[in-house]
Amino acid sequence: MSIRQTLTILCFAVFLQPLAGASTYNTFNMPGSCSPSGTATGINRWGSVTGFYQPCGGGTIQGFLYPSTGLITTILVSGSWGTYPMSISGAGSVVGYYVEPNGSYHGFLRNPKIVTIDVPGAGTINDQGTKALSINEAGEIAGIYFDSNSVEHGFIRDTQGSYTSFDVPGADEVTGAWLNESGQIAGNYTIGLVSHGYIMQTDGTITTFDPPESTSTYVAGINSSGEMAGYYMVGEAIDGFTSDQYGNITTFNVSGLAYTAGIEDNGNVVGAYKSAARYHGWKETDAGDLTYFSDPAAAGGYGTLPACVSGNSKVAGSYYDSSGNPHNFVMTN
Repeated sequence: MSIRQTLTILCFAVFLQPLAGASTYNTFNMPGSCSPSGTATGINRWGSVTGFYQPCGGGTIQGFLYPSTGLITTILVSGSWGTYPMSISGAGSVVGYYVEPNGSYHGFLRNPKIVTIDVPGAGTINDQGTKALSINEAGEIAGIYFDSNSVEHGFIRDTQGSYTSFDVPGADEVTGAWLNESGQIAGNYTIGLVSHGYIMQTDGTITTFDPPESTSTYVAGINSSGEMAGYYMVGEAIDGFTSDQYGNITTFNVSGLAYTAGIEDNGNVVGAYKSAARYHGWKETDAGDLTYFSDPAAAGGYGTLPACVSGNSKVAGSYYDSSGNPHNFVMTN
């Protein structure tokens, strides 16, 4: 049994139980890849997944697109030292970033041709440049960029290709920017070495937040209603949280919690926990019910590692079979 708490200190019991209903798993592997088989970073409402992997022999890291049809496509910017897709829209547009030989970053949009995204004012040398992190159905793109002093800022690119940069007042840097269908952006900012959460409304208004007693807050995603989810530290302990767009925070505990992967439009939150040296998936519903899941074939190795969620209850990630071999999966409830 674990306990869920709200800021009003109202507590009620949450029971760990098998995931209700029959979940279906589609498994896929990247041709020519070595362990791990691939890292999923984004999934859309149709179950199409994007991410990146490294070929056997230590070749250039390249992106992949695994559509619901099952035909895997490689995404690689020619001449780059690595291509990292991060998000996919319902129409199949992919955004991410690639690394130049000099170590600088450039964002990209693939639709299906690749267009480079560079925020005005972004630096051009090692560890500087632009990282596109998320795209919504309208085609708006959000992410971060590093200026010529290697300081991180947030940005949004509208459907006409115009950029707006932003900073959280009083922050040293903006370190994450996740976009929802309404155009709201949520993410992380830092003051010193401490991470905090923020949400920016479409009019540019920014609200910051932290769960009670948090020593570091990490936002994992935002859904269409402006609900956010993530995890936070209290010393060495890790707990999960959700927050509405007005800063009303609810915290919850998952025994052995490792991380939060994202939040669905129905308010369900997905992540991973560790038990007996293996990882498993967990889902915390909007009603406060806590369930767990593992791919049926995940009988060994590191277990099941959910990585990202769609708005309509699809989860992508990786698992290890009884022989310790890695695979990717898409789970639909």
